[in-house]
Amino acid sequence: MPMPALCIAPLRWHRLRQRERFARTGVAWSGTGYVLATRNGRPVEPRNVYRSFTRVAADAGLRVVPLHDARHGCATLLTAAGVAPRVIMEILGHGQIGITMDVYACRARPSA
Repeated sequence: MPMPALCIAPLRWHRLRQRERFARTGVAWSGTGYVLATRNGRPVEPRNVYRSFTRVAADAGLRVVPLHDARHGCATLLTAAGVAPRVIMEILGHGQIGITMDVYACRARPSA
């Protein structure tokens, strides 16, 4: 999956910390390759992701929104940052560039 360079360094740092933690604690690591995983390396359950998301949002004093809305927010921020529409399309998994452009390009345009 294509990823903006801004995201790569923090994910690598997280993976290094994760490996150190597993080596230190001796927890059996499942070796699935997931960077964001449970304590034993297995995939995180979607309901648990949403629980964490709502807790973090509430703790930050933010309005809790459906997690899918975060996807739209990400696409909007990528558009505003000047990321190429084709890259955004690939990140979002759209099959056609027209879908990406119809949904997100209009949001980035200044109003007349």
